[in-house]
Amino acid sequence: MKILNITHNDLDGIVSQLMVELYYGRENVKVERCNYNNVNGTLYNYLKSGEHENYDLIYITDISISEKMAEWVNKDYSGKVRLIDHHATAKWLTKYDWAIVETHYSEGVPVSACELVRCYFDNNNPKVLEIVKNADDYDTWKWSTNGNLEAKRMNDLMDLIGIDEMLDYLHSQIKGDSIAEKMKDKYDFMLKMRDKEYKHYLEASDKSLNVCKYDEYNVGVVMAERFTSELGNDLAKLHPELDFIAILNMRSGLSLRGVKDIDLGAIAKDIGNKLGLSGGGHKSASAVSLTNNYKLNFLSNIFEIGVD
Repeated sequence: MKILNITHNDLDGIVSQLMVELYYGRENVKVERCNYNNVNGTLYNYLKSGEHENYDLIYITDISISEKMAEWVNKDYSGKVRLIDHHATAKWLTKYDWAIVETHYSEGVPVSACELVRCYFDNNNPKVLEIVKNADDYDTWKWSTNGNLEAKRMNDLMDLIGIDEMLDYLHSQIKGDSIAEKMKDKYDFMLKMRDKEYKHYLEASDKSLNVCKYDEYNVGVVMAERFTSELGNDLAKLHPELDFIAILNMRSGLSLRGVKDIDLGAIAKDIGNKLGLSGGGHKSASAVSLTNNYKLNFLSNIFEIGVD
């Protein structure tokens, strides 16, 4: 079978991709990695152009689609599309038979998309279980309370070596070949250097933090292009007097991290609606994606765009 996997471009989405590749064979899976600003356009292009006919099934993992797109899928492509997500802002999709959206285990513990995909394919390989547990702990921030530092190291390593090399490494770990063992010492050294660099980055970001208002909330705002998730959570710990942290990365978008018990998924969606952008996520961690047009409109207030 030929499979198209449209997946989120974070660790949870990448390990979801890994689950699809393990089930169908890596050579049989075409992957499109997306964020909230381009997932609808990506799916639309495949369906509209007829390119979807080259694939037997389309899996959308760790990310959701718009209501308009979902209605189209349900009308014409419900037998071909499978969506598996864990974000609370996507719960409305459960009215469709082709969508699985679960935010928590039955015990009330938050669950990641890659764990849902693993269960969907019933993959109980011990090495797979370990990889998924680490990704699950990182994405749902269970690692910060259960002490699973391997979860954080896994995400840090992906940031350092990139998605493609990370997937190669994970496949090698599961196969148990010698490549994974040879690379371990190198990766351990890279992670130690990364930790030192991050400490300096956190100190500089904390000094540049500005306190702003959003509705009735006090928000700590910083501009940063690296360490976004970790930075947001550490700044939240350093500033308990604030309501949430907002990190602006002009390459990717606005990331929100909770300090107090506020629904940041709803706030991200509200900000996105106000700006004509896509926003969403979890209650304590969410994001608003910046489109290229939005960035150009911002720059046009300063520069004349398109001049030779």
